[in-house]
Amino acid sequence: QDEPIEDGTCLQVSGWGKTEDEDYGSEDLRLINIPVVNWEKCRKRFRKIHYLTKQMICAGSEHISACHGDSGGPLVDGRKLVGVASWAYPYVCVGYPVVFAKVSSVRSWIKFVSDV
Repeated sequence: QDEPIEDGTCLQVSGWGKTEDEDYGSEDLRLINIPVVNWEKCRKRFRKIHYLTKQMICAGSEHISACHGDSGGPLVDGRKLVGVASWAYPYVCVGYPVVFAKVSSVRSWIKFVSDV
């Protein structure tokens, strides 16, 4: 069942992506907590560079976010996989949210393909 996640809810994202002071990504797997961003606000923020669909969820803040190199990484709420890092504003790691593919939108396809 797809239960909506409230705006501002902090979720966890992990990856080896870039950090503020590293140009090529981290050698260590990192974990951060980032807030869910209102979908409509996120859509407006990206409207000039990419189309946002309801199969996407945005998370991040002005000060902390996933970054380049984190694509494909998980966005989790406790033990539940909520999203998979998909794309972000080009060449910017903070100040814009990151867009994640919403797992609940493709759950039936995952079950069909994986036979789980």
